[in-house]
Amino acid sequence: MYTDYWIKAADEDDWLAEAKASGIVIDTTNIDNLPVTVPVAGVNIDVIGTIYTLGEYTYNPDGSINVIVAPVAIPGYHVNIRTSIPINTSELSIIDKPNYPYRVWF
Repeated sequence: MYTDYWIKAADEDDWLAEAKASGIVIDTTNIDNLPVTVPVAGVNIDVIGTIYTLGEYTYNPDGSINVIVAPVAIPGYHVNIRTSIPINTSELSIIDKPNYPYRVWF
């Protein structure tokens, strides 16, 4: 049984601060002794980052593209969490499940 959470932090630094404060990630070193931040056991994290609106384009026979309307960044830094363990959610910027998510677990 899993529990899913959708996070919208201000930016990547805020997301990492929230994740560390909630205890769902830890700092460690990898096999090459380089510092890395990883989820704790039982927590899966899908970092989406900045989401953009769809732009409008026309495509030319020569393969070039004309931008009619450029994509626009949606404010926030987006992360999906799936966990099989209880977690401290008080530090996380949880939002409601999106009606049309950009990515889903399966």
